[in-house]
Amino acid sequence: MKRLLAAIALFSPAAIAQVEIENAWARATPPAARVAGGYLVIRNAGPAPDRLIGASSPAAARVEMHVMGMENGVMKMRQVE
Repeated sequence: MKRLLAAIALFSPAAIAQVEIENAWARATPPAARVAGGYLVIRNAGPAPDRLIGASSPAAARVEMHVMGMENGVMKMRQVE
C-alpha cells in the first residue's frame, strides 16, 4: 500500500492530497497458497483524471488489478489492463 502511494506521489505530487485509498484489507493465506487477494477503493477527487499505471509488491511475483461491479444482480470481477 505504501509503495502504491509513493508511486502516485512520484507521478503527480500536486494531486496526491486528492487521491484517497479507502478500506484497504487482505485476508491471511495458508503458507502454500499460490494466489492471494487484497482489496481497496481508490478515489480521485481532483479536477483532472489520474491513471494508475502499475502496481507491485515485495510479497508477490505478480500483481493484477481488478474492478468489481454488479451485473444483473451478480457481483462480477474483471481484470483491468
